[in-house]
Amino acid sequence: MSRRDFITLLGGAAAWPLAARAQQPAMPVIGFLGGTSPDTFADRVRAFRRGLKDTGYVEGENVAIEYRWAEQPRRMSYGTNITDAHRQIGLYTGRILKGAKPAGLPVVQSTKFELVINAQTATMLGLTVPPTLLSVADEVIE
Repeated sequence: MSRRDFITLLGGAAAWPLAARAQQPAMPVIGFLGGTSPDTFADRVRAFRRGLKDTGYVEGENVAIEYRWAEQPRRMSYGTNITDAHRQIGLYTGRILKGAKPAGLPVVQSTKFELVINAQTATMLGLTVPPTLLSVADEVIE
């Protein structure tokens, strides 16, 4: 075997993985922006992944997710259950990845709400939160 043939053979062997990868379909990449730290957002990320899985997408297998965290503290609020909302976002994302038009997806209203009271912020603002309100809150931040 000549030197030129040997170098050509090595070049072809090195290029084979690149050529094989180029023939694979591109994996979609989606972004996930969280309003707090990853530790406090773990249940929401799980719900988002569950929603994606329900539509046939599994992180690392057929979809990539890039996470970004805003690191802002959670404040006094009343609204939809965030975990349920993130599961619904995962379902919608999966449907869009499968080709559904966002404008064609139905509008879904929340049926589950939660009340979070930040007692420390209330005290700083000079507010007194009635014990009856504290007793029905889903979470009280001291």
